[in-house]
Amino acid sequence: MISPCGREGDCRVSGTVYLITCSQCNEEYIGETGTHLCVRVKEHVDGLDKCNVSTPLREHRLRSHSGAVVGIAVTILAREFDIAPRKILEALWIAFKNPAINRREERVDVTQELAPFADHCGLDPGGRQPEDR
Repeated sequence: MISPCGREGDCRVSGTVYLITCSQCNEEYIGETGTHLCVRVKEHVDGLDKCNVSTPLREHRLRSHSGAVVGIAVTILAREFDIAPRKILEALWIAFKNPAINRREERVDVTQELAPFADHCGLDPGGRQPEDR
């Protein structure tokens, strides 16, 4: 697992916005969780492996890789314990990175009122990662 500072033990942090990258094609998924990140990632991995589960990662595996096993990499994009700001951060990251694996209904539209705050969150409309602060 990759984190902004590369610290060990980041899988046990709670309150994160995270990026999952497909190791085979580099397509991305962005999500958020209030639970331990390792718990949420395990749910994603379980969804990848179960044939009867319809999850964004499972759909990606079937659509892009004909059902072949795929690896994933997880990166912490932001840490925020409060749910409302975390949801806003997730929406901003989705708007700026436009991840291919996220479902259309998951791609929250960011209103003009929220867009000016992107700079305060360290987001760059060009899709670059924020600098360590």
